[in-house]
Amino acid sequence: MKPGVLAERNAFLLSERGPSRPQRQIVAKAASNANRIDQLPQLVKGWIADDAPLLVTCALGDDAPAAEPLVREIASARDGRETVLIVCENRAHPCYERLANDGRLTVCHAVVDRVCIAPKTARLPDRRRQVLVHAVWEWVVEQAPSQPEVLRQLESGGVLVVDDIAPFRERKLLVVNGLHQILALKCRLLGIEHLALGARHAEVLAVAEPFLDAIEAAHRARWPDFAHDVTYGPERVRVFGDMPDTTERILGDHLVRANLTSLLDRLDARVFAGARTASEHGFDVAVFADVVDLLIAIVGDGDLYYEPPELPAAVDDRTVVERFGALLRGWTTPRQSEQFVERFAEALAVTAA
Repeated sequence: MKPGVLAERNAFLLSERGPSRPQRQIVAKAASNANRIDQLPQLVKGWIADDAPLLVTCALGDDAPAAEPLVREIASARDGRETVLIVCENRAHPCYERLANDGRLTVCHAVVDRVCIAPKTARLPDRRRQVLVHAVWEWVVEQAPSQPEVLRQLESGGVLVVDDIAPFRERKLLVVNGLHQILALKCRLLGIEHLALGARHAEVLAVAEPFLDAIEAAHRARWPDFAHDVTYGPERVRVFGDMPDTTERILGDHLVRANLTSLLDRLDARVFAGARTASEHGFDVAVFADVVDLLIAIVGDGDLYYEPPELPAAVDDRTVVERFGALLRGWTTPRQSEQFVERFAEALAVTAA
């Protein structure tokens, strides 16, 4: 019997019709935001009670701790039968380590690259949603010492199971997520709302393509034994050009004058981590300096900020400037860093209330 698959919110089908055709996501009947087993659909309760291996996937971000009691209850109910939790997170919450140490289930970390967008009109009850998912995808899972049966079955469906997920995670964060941020920032500066148009725009590509080249070179130097794919980055540019995505969806909750820290945190993890790797291996980091110039230009233009329905807690400009300075550590000279910080502070001052 095949293992049951419990999807936290939704499941998706990948199109077999060609890499340039996005396909609407299919919401699984078993999708649930339950807090206890007795609130789960009957189908899922049957999976939990069955002797077959059970696979649970999580992509909850900062909400992960709220699901921890349910996962523990499931692990207890399984009573030693194979139960695997696959963590599909860019940044795993510490609660997953607690679950791994519990000993009643196997926790595997994964890298999932499914380029998708969620139209505002596609919201469903219970916070579920329908999204468009591109047919170009990647799902990599780190093997567990116990080599669970469910991972062997996932491999048969095209999932890559590896001993070390680190090089895959770094590539995905920098090439997919980092590229996404850079495309959106440049589009915002140029007044391009639809990312599909920006991904074909000469001025946008003039920033994106050198960034991809720099990331590829640094990644090769850091992971010389990794099976590098020169088409990985350019293919993602094409994917972004296929999807009806917007700069507002990417930046709307982060490019906010009251609090820029979430934007800076994202850029640090998804762009400037690559700058530090490039610098460490002796590569030119001029392209990352260009991204800093882009960021400063945007910060200094009050018309480019968003006003989301729920404003984040305000952070004073001194804290924002300090956070910006942290982005520059490890890849700029002290003099360069000082000049960048001075320009960033001046740009903030221009848009101060």
